[in-house]
Amino acid sequence: GDKSRQQYFSLFPTVGISVNPHPKHALSLLYARRIDRPSYDQLNPFIYVLDNFSTYQGNPNLLPAFSDNLEFNYTLYEALTITSSYSHITNAATEIFIEDPNRPDKLIFTPGNIKSAQNFSTGLTFAMPIGKWLFMMIGGTGVYNYFNDST
Repeated sequence: GDKSRQQYFSLFPTVGISVNPHPKHALSLLYARRIDRPSYDQLNPFIYVLDNFSTYQGNPNLLPAFSDNLEFNYTLYEALTITSSYSHITNAATEIFIEDPNRPDKLIFTPGNIKSAQNFSTGLTFAMPIGKWLFMMIGGTGVYNYFNDST
């Protein structure tokens, strides 16, 4: 059968700093570089029939995705935390839909890489004890994703 081999070298540093400028306030900033490698199912070129109109086929040429992540946290009174983060992902993996050349009414789903993706998020969490043995947390997060496939 066909063989696919990929070699790459990259470092994955993680750097963080945390300061407490006042007993009521805490700030932290974190940078991390990560890799997201494709799963076996994403790489296996075997064709899976999903239904009469669609199939799934892995992509042995799928590249790993690399992300640069930046996160900022602010905590007030150890109860209220605001978190903001940004990620830039290169070679982001996504599902691609291709028309089957033998059957125009049939789609082939396959994983593929796009040029990049960016994720922005902001979250708010409120935590407080209720009684001696109970703790309550309420939170919410907003996320914005941007995908770029232009070459």
